[in-house]
Amino acid sequence: MMVTYRRSFLIGLAGFTLSGIASNLATLLIFASGLLGFVLKLVPEEQPLVRLWLGVILAFVGLGLGGAAGGLVRGYTLQRVDTQASRKRYLAGGAFASGIAYGVLVIPALLFISLVSIYNVGASTDPASFVTLFTLVGALFGLVNGLVLALLTVRLRYIWLPWLANILGSAAGGALIGLLIWQPEWIAASSSKLVAIGLFLVVSGLVINAIAGGMLGLAYAWLARERRSFGDAAVAP
Repeated sequence: MMVTYRRSFLIGLAGFTLSGIASNLATLLIFASGLLGFVLKLVPEEQPLVRLWLGVILAFVGLGLGGAAGGLVRGYTLQRVDTQASRKRYLAGGAFASGIAYGVLVIPALLFISLVSIYNVGASTDPASFVTLFTLVGALFGLVNGLVLALLTVRLRYIWLPWLANILGSAAGGALIGLLIWQPEWIAASSSKLVAIGLFLVVSGLVINAIAGGMLGLAYAWLARERRSFGDAAVAP
């Protein structure tokens, strides 16, 4: 079945929105399950330095696993656009790309955002700093995520297209989330903490991932046309 560019954009938009929510929920479940804490307790308290480093490593691993869970949804979404491609390749590419991006970048990005917020004077009245900061963070995620995804799903000659689409889409999503965080009253006004958490998960999943998903939907729709015209060997890595 031929998938149009409009439908591809909408498939990417919806699928990546769900992937963002899935990553957030999976990460919450991983850290709330106590499994990482159980592993940490295997190290004797007499070795505080080892426990410290292991705790840091486990935090990165937990974030990576949460990202990989959402990455499976991303891979499935892209295979729905490029239907003649290998589903296993897309699932693996999505999981590895998101797992690496989340595992490597989330903690440094949060530390960087916190540091900038401390020394950023006048941010409460001017959204430019929030927009710029989160645009750069989004672009960085797109840079890493897009590169790994492209390397695992298409030939070298086509890598630039999904990579660029991921960078631009993630940067645009970061800019929008920066605007939302600049005015957090929409979260604080929620009737309960549970509702606020759920609202943030849904909105962040929508804003941060949706635009990148739509852009990648367009990119992989074009690649699907190339695959139909020249065969799978011309596009597959």
